[in-house]
Amino acid sequence: MDITDSDVLNVAPGTSPETLLDKAADACWTHVPDVELTVFDHHGATFLFDASSRRDRTVMAMRKTETPDVARDVTYQRGYPLPDRPAGRRQDRGHFIPYTAGGTFGPNLYVQDRALNRGWS
Repeated sequence: MDITDSDVLNVAPGTSPETLLDKAADACWTHVPDVELTVFDHHGATFLFDASSRRDRTVMAMRKTETPDVARDVTYQRGYPLPDRPAGRRQDRGHFIPYTAGGTFGPNLYVQDRALNRGWS
């Protein structure tokens, strides 16, 4: 699916989290009619997740930013599976919400091109 400027959610500053979730869900249903959306909270973040068997992916993640009060669990992060090098490029574990803003693991992680993640591209 190609993303265009008209697909970007335009919301006013101060828009409530509930309105953001509704707008994101509406946008998903517009483009992917068979989407199976669920909303859940995980360690202070709210996730809109597509649980369909074909996709199984995080659609949106949001959280009020906070400095973490616990050390990063590097063992868990290292155990997050990475695919073999697509197109010969190495991969990293990206975060929808950065650890330094209170993001954790689980649904907050995704596979990301290493050069992009580390600013080498």
